[in-house]
Order: sequence, then structure tokens, then C-alpha cells
Amino acid sequence: QAKGVQHEQLRQQQMLQKNLTELIGVDVIGEFCDMASNIASKSQQQQQQRQRQRQMNETKCLDVSRWSHVQVGRWIASLGLLKYQLEFEYQQIDGKKLLRMRYDDLLDILRNKEDTFYLFQRLQKLQMTWRDLFVTLRKDMYANRKKRKQLKQQLEARKANSSEQDNNDDDPAMSSVITNTTKTSKTDLETNMDAVTKQPNDKSSYRSVTPQPPKSGGLTELKRNFRTWVAKKKKIRANTNIDELEDIVTKMNAF
Repeated sequence: QAKGVQHEQLRQQQMLQKNLTELIGVDVIGEFCDMASNIASKSQQQQQQRQRQRQMNETKCLDVSRWSHVQVGRWIASLGLLKYQLEFEYQQIDGKKLLRMRYDDLLDILRNKEDTFYLFQRLQKLQMTWRDLFVTLRKDMYANRKKRKQLKQQLEARKANSSEQDNNDDDPAMSSVITNTTKTSKTDLETNMDAVTKQPNDKSSYRSVTPQPPKSGGLTELKRNFRTWVAKKKKIRANTNIDELEDIVTKMNAF
């Protein structure tokens, strides 16, 4: 759809440009382009640059608002009004003034109603065709400039984000900050775990999470329970060694 719109805009511009060229005159436009190319060639002295400059001048020469008073006089002469050419040049009527001129303004210069009416008809067509073409061109240029600006901003934002991410990966200071943050989080977790195992009435003592062997004071109770368990087992071997158990418990306490 966007390509279709651009194609239609281009076709419309080409049609308006053709109409404006016919109104101004192909010979006049060619003469204006030659004048601009000769001026450029004096400073550049290169055929390719002169050709490129000529192509650029083709559109500029159609912009009546940029005409000098000499170009306005040449256009007046191309319409068969050669006797008024010097008058337009003498009064310094450039393209901007020409586009704002009305019938009475032309009558004051020409002082002939027939010539004034003829020139006014041609000037009206020139004014309308110029306005249709260059207002459209300026709107399209503004839209394209705005779109390019938005795309440029998006590209710069992506480059900035990518560069910032690369700097974070390569910066030792940032890596140190990340490491310190990890260590701090780990320390906080260990502190919280210690707080869970802390006894409520004694701030200086902590319960160990790892099971500890029974104290030596519980050896008598352990032997009593062991003898009870042995007595209940009918199939237990008769030579169960109680002393072996005592030795195991003693080693556990020593550990």
C-alpha cells in the first residue's frame, strides 16, 4: 500500500512538473539550466559534477519563487513581450514578486490592456501550476524528513542500548559490583539461617543444625533401653555384647 501511494505521488509530481515546464517553455528552462551549469563549472571544472549540477538545476529552475529578475525578464520575452523585458528587470521583479502580482500590478508596468490581459492569463496558470507542484513537493519532503528522523532516533537508541550492554559485560567495576552483590545476598541468607536457629532466651548461643551425638550423661539411660530391647527379642543372639555398645558410645562422645 505504501509503495502504491509513493507511485501515485511520483506520477502526480511528474505530471505537474511537465505542465509547469510547458508553461515556462522548454527553451527557457534549458537556457536557465545552462546558465546555472556554467556558473558551477567555473568553480568545479569537472564534466561529471557539471552534469550532476545540471540535473539538480532542472528542478530548481522550475521553482519560480527562486527566479532572479533576469530570469523573470527572460520568461516575459519568451511570451512575445520582448519590449517589456527591460522594464521588469529595471524594477527588480524577481520570482517571489511575480507570483504575488495581480492584474492591476501588471497594468501599471505594461500600460496596455491587451498585453496585460494576455500576460495575466499566462501568469495565473503559472501561479496555480507552480503552487500545485511545489506545495506537494514540500509536503512530501517534510514527511520524508520526519520519517528519516524517526528512523535515525530508533537506530541511535538501539546502538546506545547495545553499547551499554557491552560496556557492562566488559567493565571490571561492574563485574565487581555484581560479585559483591552476590556475596552480600549470600551473607544475608546465612545470617537469616543463623537467626532461625538462634535460641530465644540466649543471644550468645546457637543450636547447631547438624545432629550431635548424645552427651556422656545419657549413657546409663541408653544402656537401659538397649537391655530392654534385647530382652524383648526372642531370636537375638545370646552373646550380645553390651560392652561393645558401650565402646561405640564412648567413641561417639569422644568425636
